[in-house]
Amino acid sequence: MIVVTGATGNVGRELVGALAAAGEKVTAVSRQPARQPEGVEHRQADLSEPAGLRGAFDGADALFLLVAGENPQAILDAAKAGGVRRFVEQTREEARAQMSRVMPAPVVEGTLAILGTPSAAEQQVSPDVERLLGRPARSFADWAARNLAAFR
Repeated sequence: MIVVTGATGNVGRELVGALAAAGEKVTAVSRQPARQPEGVEHRQADLSEPAGLRGAFDGADALFLLVAGENPQAILDAAKAGGVRRFVEQTREEARAQMSRVMPAPVVEGTLAILGTPSAAEQQVSPDVERLLGRPARSFADWAARNLAAFR
C-alpha cells in the first residue's frame, strides 16, 4: 500500500488518481474529508500530530510525503514504525512547477510564501543528492514515471 500526505492538494490529488488508476492500493491523508477515487481509503489527520498518523501507515510499503507539517522527522518516524520503507518527499521547486501548471504565478508565489522558507534539512536534500549521485536531483514527476512499477 502507498500512503500520500497532502492528498487533496493540487499535486496530491493527481498523484492519488494516477496511483489508483494504475491499480495501486492507496491511502490518501488530508486534514479535511474529501472524495477519493474508487478503492482509495481516506484518513483524516493533522500532520502537526504525527502520532495520529500511525494507523494510516500500518501495512504501507511507501510514503509520498507531499506535505510534511512542522515536524517532518516525526512523520517519518511514525511511518517507519508502521513498516514503511520507501519515502518520496516533494521539494519546494517541484511544488512550484506543479502548481504553476494550474495556478497564476502570483497565487503560486503567495502560497509558497505562506508555507515559509524551507528548513535547513529541506535545503540540504538537493545538494546531497547531487553529491551522492554525481548529478542534479531529478523532478518528482520524472522519478514517479520511472519508478511506479517498483511500488506494485
